[in-house]
Amino acid sequence: MTPHLSESLHATKDAILYDLRDAPATLRGMFLKNWLRYRASVHYVLKALPDPNQKRLLDYGCGHPFMTRILTDLGYTITGYEPYATEAEWQTARWLGVEDRYTTQLQADQAYDLVLMIDVIEHLSVIKPIMIEINQLTAPDGYLVLSTPNVMRIEMWLLFVRRRTGHPQPLRHFLESNDNFTHHQREFTQAELRQTARHFGYKVLLSACQSTRDPKALRDYHALLTGLNETPSPKSTLYNAVVDFLYRWFPNSLANNLFLIGQKPATL
Repeated sequence: MTPHLSESLHATKDAILYDLRDAPATLRGMFLKNWLRYRASVHYVLKALPDPNQKRLLDYGCGHPFMTRILTDLGYTITGYEPYATEAEWQTARWLGVEDRYTTQLQADQAYDLVLMIDVIEHLSVIKPIMIEINQLTAPDGYLVLSTPNVMRIEMWLLFVRRRTGHPQPLRHFLESNDNFTHHQREFTQAELRQTARHFGYKVLLSACQSTRDPKALRDYHALLTGLNETPSPKSTLYNAVVDFLYRWFPNSLANNLFLIGQKPATL
């Protein structure tokens, strides 16, 4: 990442936090928790489309439209699409100044030079119709940029090895859920994500596994959600220290985040 881009992203981060000054602390905490993933996603967008001129991007299933705002600040023409937008997400769009780029409907004949799916694919209970739609929305020679959790990240790998769970999401999420998209439905290995992209018509140009984990921001966010302010127990402190060590020294294949760039072939 060039010094100029790093400075631009740092300025955008500060600007977003300022724009969220009246927002709930949990929203600011969520943004900070996810910042390293957003930053890495920008890196892959720039690998696919380094020049924003006359390029149209779609942030598919964007929820709170942080990526829409970040790429807008970098000069891209981007639409944030969230078919199930809540009032809270619309309010975030207003705070971020991208309400005019935020929508719950797309025209059937639209085609985009690049479609983003930033932590969307793991929420799909039935993937086929959505991925067919994504392919239709991608222009010939256009790109798909995917970000999703690595199901074999160190924390999950340890749980699997200890035979504590057979799924990366807690059972109560499924027992208490009222829909088929709020919680993670299926997570992927790196090989499975590549296979998925190819199955739906994309040539895989790049596939990467890397850590976008910010331990402090993650702990701060969960503390906000649960209202906990007490000092972490020695057991949790030791566990976090071990996980941080493993992230630093284990092979990158056990990191927490997968990224993929796919390209749709030109129409013959």
